[in-house]
Amino acid sequence: MNFLNKLSACALVCGITAAFAAGFSILEQSPSGIGRALAGMTAETNDPSSLYYNPSSVAWFDHPSLVLGTHILTGNCRFHDTGHSTMDGGKSGDIIGTSFIPNLAYVHPLGDGLTLNLTMSATSGTETNYPWDWMGRYFAVNTSIAVIEFQPSIAYRITDDLSIGIGLMGQYADMEMEQALDVAAEGLPRNDTRMKLEGDTFTCGFTAGVTWKALERTTLGLSYRSKMSHDFDLDASYKRGYASVYSGVLGGDADLSLDMPQSVNFGIVQELTPSWKIMADVAWTDWSVMDEMKVKFKKNGVESTEVMKWHDSWRFALGTEYKIDEKWTVRAGTAFDERAVTNHYTKTCKLPDSNRYWMSMGCSYQYSEHMRLDLAWTHIIFQPSSIHQTHTDGRYIDGKVSGYTNLISVGMKYDF
Repeated sequence: MNFLNKLSACALVCGITAAFAAGFSILEQSPSGIGRALAGMTAETNDPSSLYYNPSSVAWFDHPSLVLGTHILTGNCRFHDTGHSTMDGGKSGDIIGTSFIPNLAYVHPLGDGLTLNLTMSATSGTETNYPWDWMGRYFAVNTSIAVIEFQPSIAYRITDDLSIGIGLMGQYADMEMEQALDVAAEGLPRNDTRMKLEGDTFTCGFTAGVTWKALERTTLGLSYRSKMSHDFDLDASYKRGYASVYSGVLGGDADLSLDMPQSVNFGIVQELTPSWKIMADVAWTDWSVMDEMKVKFKKNGVESTEVMKWHDSWRFALGTEYKIDEKWTVRAGTAFDERAVTNHYTKTCKLPDSNRYWMSMGCSYQYSEHMRLDLAWTHIIFQPSSIHQTHTDGRYIDGKVSGYTNLISVGMKYDF
């Protein structure tokens, strides 16, 4: 592999890797659940949006029900140089913008404890934007990935207290990544070349779950989401200033196969009084599947492998819900999201991974017999995370990424 192809391969691998870090697993699929940090959603039996977390949870519905929601993410996150970096350039500035995540969930009972269901959600919260002159421009400038998931499912109530469910997950993913390459090509003077990679993919998986009303006021839920494999067909373009550079010189188009991890969720909802509930969730994600990544260039068949060595991660959530009267319900919750990347030498600038702490609150207003309105706010703090990323020529950046995200969720539940 010549120097230019090797550089392009490494850049591509780093880009995809970051886009699918733990931060990619956006869970914001329930406007009401956000108000309690998504605690208990795996065992929630009164909200159609619980389908995303457990397809068996809606087997007790006796009339069609629809949830529409929108989640707005905004915040501030920056790379702070330690002063030891050997690459030149400016500061990163705020690397996250504003993202919108819509979701839909629908339950259609067929009778005798059987329901046909559908959830659709779009995730676009994995976007990072750095200036073109910042010191880490050879690792990341602009990165975004959007995923739309369709999940038809079926739930069946075996007994008055026990239900099962299974669903098909179809995902369409679209990725775009831009960064600088510090190379000289075809006799041109050494200068920053801008590389842009674009691609999309569609893949399928499955989800299954069980819900058990173990006691009169205690509900338990357990669910599983399968491993999914994405095969990206990436188109590459290269520019120096406003002039295009022949892509074959720098590696050309490429293919990349990516395995997304399986996960298991467990939830509990405990009713203390007719008006007051507490709930909890525990989730495990098999991020150790990200052991390495390979990219293959179509022009010359060259492969490049990036060692990842990620670790499985856990998420813990605890929340409460109180019904003030027939119109108003209030919620609050907290959660801890464990990072998947523990070694700062394997972290990337595209989307740095870190431990995350949630603080949530929300409310619902029963507007009419058929319509409920939901509003929630969550503040997510990113624990400072160290990054030491090395260029192919030996230069490196060394620093910490820290910041926060604010999440505002609004939604409507309509019972037909």
